[in-house]
This record gives sequence, structure tokens and C-alpha cells, in this order.
Amino acid sequence: MRQRITNVFLVVLLSCLLIDGLPSYSRWQTNLKEAIDPLLDVSGLWQGTWDLFAPEIDRQNNWIVVTGVTTDSALVTWRSPDWADIPWYSRFWRIREMEFFDRIRSEANQAAWASFARYAEFRFVGTGEVTLPEEIERLELRRGWQPVPPLGSSLPTREQEEVFFEISRDSPIP
Repeated sequence: MRQRITNVFLVVLLSCLLIDGLPSYSRWQTNLKEAIDPLLDVSGLWQGTWDLFAPEIDRQNNWIVVTGVTTDSALVTWRSPDWADIPWYSRFWRIREMEFFDRIRSEANQAAWASFARYAEFRFVGTGEVTLPEEIERLELRRGWQPVPPLGSSLPTREQEEVFFEISRDSPIP
């Protein structure tokens, strides 16, 4: 009996989430959404619409470049993945990572830049160029962007980069 109640609860819950998340194409769907809306609001399960990229699609490609200077003055560089070169199925699974790199570069996330820079030190350790994070003397974070050309256009667009954060071994974490 307990398992049956649990199964019924799960079916109702998943049905409500599906009904709420799908776009309405008829009046009965809209009425059904309005009927379950208070339940979802109270339970905190309201999904909103699943518009994905519409109506505002991405109009530029973004990336991050981290450059480190080691204690012996060598330069090491790491770049966030170029999503155009990654197969579609991998992009699907890595969408949160893509969103992270897209958002960490924003001025609104300035408080996270120092922590991201310290995290980036460990990206260099795995490359074989650096064996310990302590070998990195200075880090520079650069944000890059390139406007996406309009559909059907073969005109290349210009890549741009700018430094948005620097930190050295002896500077305190802001």
C-alpha cells in the first residue's frame, strides 16, 4: 500500500511538472496550468516556461583565457572550451559548464573572480607544465568575445579580448 501511494505521488508530481513546463497550445492546457499553479507555487516546484534560447538567442561567442606566469618566468595558458568544436551531444551534457564560463566573466560576478583564479591554478597542474600550484607566481584572467555573424553571412567577425582580473601569489584574496 505504501509503495502504491508513493508511485501515485510521483506520477502526479511529474505530470504537474510536465504540464507546467510545456507551452500551451490550447485553452484546455491553459486552464489545466492555471488549476495546478497554486499547488506548484506553494510547493516551490513552479518551473516557468521552458523557452530555452527564445526569444533572445546568443549573439556572441564568449570564452575565458587564463594566463599564468611561473616562478621561472614561463607562461602557461588555459582556455575555456570552444563550444563550436565540441560535438552536439557533449554540449548537451556540458551546458551548465558552458553557462558557468559565460557568466563568470560578467561584472556582476566580480566577487567570484579571485576564487576562480585560484581554481584555475589547478588546471595548470594537470598539464605537466606545472607540478604544484605554488609554482604560479601571477595569474591573469581575460574575457574574449566574438559577435556571431548573421545567418547566411560568410563575413568573419573580429575576436576581442580584455583583461578583467589579475592576481599574484603575494596579493591577498579580495
